[in-house]
Amino acid sequence: YPNIKKVLEENDFLDVDILWLSFTKYYYLKNIVNYKKLIHRCSDDISGFKTVCDSMLYFEERLIKESDTVFVTSKDLLEKKSAIRKDIVYLPNGVELENFIRDKYVLPEEYKNSINKKCIFVGALHDWVDINLIRHCSERLKNIDFYLVGPIDTDIEILNNCSNVHILGKRNYSEIPDYLYYSDVAIIPFKINSLTNSITPVKLYEYMSVGLNVVSTNFKEMQYIDSPAYIAKDYNEFCGYIEQAIEKKDVNKQNNIKFAKSNTWYDRYMVLNTYL
Repeated sequence: YPNIKKVLEENDFLDVDILWLSFTKYYYLKNIVNYKKLIHRCSDDISGFKTVCDSMLYFEERLIKESDTVFVTSKDLLEKKSAIRKDIVYLPNGVELENFIRDKYVLPEEYKNSINKKCIFVGALHDWVDINLIRHCSERLKNIDFYLVGPIDTDIEILNNCSNVHILGKRNYSEIPDYLYYSDVAIIPFKINSLTNSITPVKLYEYMSVGLNVVSTNFKEMQYIDSPAYIAKDYNEFCGYIEQAIEKKDVNKQNNIKFAKSNTWYDRYMVLNTYL
């Protein structure tokens, strides 16, 4: 592997105005790079990841204390990290509208032979996704096809016999809007735990940017986001909301797009720029 300091030097990045660190594992860069301001953006409760060791938590605390400005992407993180310092700034995730709002969309090949309504999930199938919930919905809503788009990082064997569940795997970012546009509803089937309670789901804004209704589990941040999403308290309500969201697809479309347009990455930049 190349020496990181040498690479930075060759590309004239040893002296910078801003050193922006989003991952604790890059903490060591502050001892290599000469900077005028150190910014840390905290987007996860890393203690919720199985692979995180105690030293990562130690260096995260140091990074939070030593940064000039710290941004967090959820109210839960704001509450937790305020125990380390009080001047942390809440700045949730946003959407890149330019990738999702288009003049023309292409019908995905996987959709062409289906006459059923289409429910989509886009994201990594990781251990924070409630696979049991997806199975429950597919068994109860036999007349709906469920499309799962994203890399597989957890056991999904229980979906193998679900004929209306289609595992598509990872797709190029530029293709995602096509899958969303030709879907009838989108879901965020997250488990509720310390990890999911600390996130602001980018996919919420991406789904709504093409007008889709969204059905989500009731993890903590959804209680603070003033979104038009359907928030389900249990499996049965989740299924019911999927049907309701499909029924009201056209009714809610413009309101969903309006919500997405008010939560762009440019909007987030205009806020953070006041701290740079």
